[in-house]
Amino acid sequence: MIDVEAHLDDVGRFERDVEAALYFCTVEALTNSDRHAPGSTVRLSLTRTDADVVLRIADEGALADDGHGGRGLTNMRDRVEALGGGFSFTGGPDGTVVAISVPVSGVRS
Repeated sequence: MIDVEAHLDDVGRFERDVEAALYFCTVEALTNSDRHAPGSTVRLSLTRTDADVVLRIADEGALADDGHGGRGLTNMRDRVEALGGGFSFTGGPDGTVVAISVPVSGVRS
């Protein structure tokens, strides 16, 4: 089990594909945290800049592999890059961070 500290700005609504990508990436990252950093506190933030919506998920677990990740990380990267966004996955002995940014051009009113 993991504890999640969430910082969620009011970022508005986006096109369905953007919202779906952010949702599925969040689920995958939290699943990975639970699997690889049990008992960890996970810090999740969702913010918005003028150009992007930014999702960041950090846990206290050590990087589980060589940094390239498995299928779940590949799927997250593919979803985000298909929308013209950026994806990074970094880690070390003190924690792992997934950072995602997606352009806000798909804003819905």
